[in-house]
Amino acid sequence: YAPGIEYENWSTAKIFSDRPTTYTGGAPVYNYDRSYKGNITLRYALSDSRNIPALKAFKSVDNEKIKKFVTTLGMTPEIDSTGYMHEAHALGAFDGTTPLQMAAAYAAFGNGGTYNEPLSVNKIVYREDNTVKTFRGTETKAMSETTAYMITDMLIEAVNTGLSGAAKM
Repeated sequence: YAPGIEYENWSTAKIFSDRPTTYTGGAPVYNYDRSYKGNITLRYALSDSRNIPALKAFKSVDNEKIKKFVTTLGMTPEIDSTGYMHEAHALGAFDGTTPLQMAAAYAAFGNGGTYNEPLSVNKIVYREDNTVKTFRGTETKAMSETTAYMITDMLIEAVNTGLSGAAKM
């Protein structure tokens, strides 16, 4: 949803249709509960982990913009021979991004839209002479503060209301 907020100026009240749908190739997509909610807001779709609105959101944003957004967050999407990022990315169904990369990407939402390259070591103090060597990762402005705030606010609501699909399973 973040690329839609960032590039298409979506609000958290944008309406998505949670009705039967398929991937472009024809394979059906289901929600975790195999039910449909009809017209729902982006906020509700995210907080309830609805797959169908996530796919529809993915399809409605230019693929190049989505690729730019996720790569700026340090993620490695799967790109086919035509340069297209496949639709299953909308549901997190792709390889090539490690848990560390995902954690750093999500941290950018809480950091006001700034992506910080993850480091496992940020300082070494040499015992012999107490000299210090400091390492600093790169910082990249990955999104606007508005996008970061809106996604963070929706994720907090998902936790507080217990609507996430994982909480219901």
